Amino acid sequence: MAEFLNFEPAHVLSEVSTREHVRLLVWGICGRNLNDTAGPLLRIIGAATNTAIGLISSGNTGGANVSAFKSMPIPDDIAAILAKVAKT
Repeated sequence: MAEFLNFEPAHVLSEVSTREHVRLLVWGICGRNLNDTAGPLLRIIGAATNTAIGLISSGNTGGANVSAFKSMPIPDDIAAILAKVAKT
């Protein structure tokens, strides 16, 4: 469960990156958790297609219990990181 607390912020930071979705898939496989494996697998397909046409669900935590299309509020600490990265 402790790993999942790091997973959600990592997903929000990596929403626009298919590469990072692949890393999260590997994390699910290593943890031998079917939900944490199936979710990223579907999201990789979505990230590869939807990102190309600008459909990104901002703030989505990427959990198996959350729709891949649902936008969610971005926590302030993560928003600050994203804003800093956007400036570079």
